[in-house]
Amino acid sequence: MKLFGVTFSLYFFLAFTCLIIFMWFICFESGCKHKDRTFVVKVAADADRQDPPVISLYYTPGLHEDFEENVILPSVILAVWANGDIIWSKNPIKGGAPYFKGQCAPAKIDKTLEELKTSGAFEDITFNHPIYGPDSSFVTIAIYRGLDRLNMESWHEIVEMDPNLAATKQGVIKVQLERRANIFAQQPEIYQRYRKMWKRIREAIMTLLPHEGKPLNVTFEIRCY
Repeated sequence: MKLFGVTFSLYFFLAFTCLIIFMWFICFESGCKHKDRTFVVKVAADADRQDPPVISLYYTPGLHEDFEENVILPSVILAVWANGDIIWSKNPIKGGAPYFKGQCAPAKIDKTLEELKTSGAFEDITFNHPIYGPDSSFVTIAIYRGLDRLNMESWHEIVEMDPNLAATKQGVIKVQLERRANIFAQQPEIYQRYRKMWKRIREAIMTLLPHEGKPLNVTFEIRCY
């Protein structure tokens, strides 16, 4: 049967296609929040304890990076547990042994995570999109506390250890150190938002470090949640 020269089968196909597009749009919109939990949080955990840290910050070397033979991966910068245990490295960028252990008030940890939650750290799923080039080194910020989850991976801290380089949305470019701010201001808004959130989280969790700690032999492993 035809209506205005078009068969009903074609009408049905068009209607079905529109429905699929509509459902995809709805799923995409909801995916901008963390309700669907479609991403994995890769936590750097102490191999000798079952409970994962609520915060872990660690470094992953690039495929072609020269590493000393005694370096054990993952190379952890900082790991924080809900009960206040903290293990950290003296190297704030590349982490690794020797490690130290100390304590932070659990209430301070909860407050920090709540402040990050209020700032939107756990709402925008684009924060969980990795930003680094093929086979490159990068740093991971992983937060795992119930429904508050985050897995940021970026190479910009490693890249910008060189004062003549800048990490942009498009890749790495050569730039004079004094021009980095101008380059950053020209980046897409989504990338600027990512970098600003990274900086906010990084600064917030580093304030949890105690003033002193005891040397610790520890083995870390990556766990996915």
